[in-house]
Amino acid sequence: MEKFKWFLASLLIAVSISFISLIIAVLNFSKVLGIFIWIVATTFAMLFAIKFWKKKVATLPKLKPGENRWQGWEKVNSDTTSSYDETNDEAIRLFNTKPWDKRKDILWQGKRKATIVYTDRNGEVTERSITIYGIMPNYYGEMTIRAMCHMRDDWRTFYTNKIIQITTARNKTYGDFSEYMSTELGI
Repeated sequence: MEKFKWFLASLLIAVSISFISLIIAVLNFSKVLGIFIWIVATTFAMLFAIKFWKKKVATLPKLKPGENRWQGWEKVNSDTTSSYDETNDEAIRLFNTKPWDKRKDILWQGKRKATIVYTDRNGEVTERSITIYGIMPNYYGEMTIRAMCHMRDDWRTFYTNKIIQITTARNKTYGDFSEYMSTELGI
């Protein structure tokens, strides 16, 4: 039902833009030029409406009980120095392939929007708008958050120690992620 409402809203936007462009074209231009302008405006309106609708309905699917609620999580490759040796390969594989909804080490699970200032693995500082879905340690004990990155429009895993600043949806800013976790999430 929700998808249908957004479809009607996007269709209303496209029809409104098309109708307004038709009126402007008829009143201000010759027939041929007016029809051309109306067709171009209607095409752009439909493309905009489709993009608007897709963006509004591109939410997480409603999952049935027992389905994997951690789709999109993948193995976290650590780019920090750690005590890695070849004998840990099997343990790491088992750790990373365990179903995420069955893990006992998830610290927080939910949905929170935030904006972070983040230092990536190359040392570049970027500002990213994200939706956080879970917080948990990786195999090496480093705290990570799993989020939908709206800049990349894809699932990403962020190391909390590389987050310089986090701003909540209510515009509260924290310079330390542990402060955010204790204040906002109660962890």
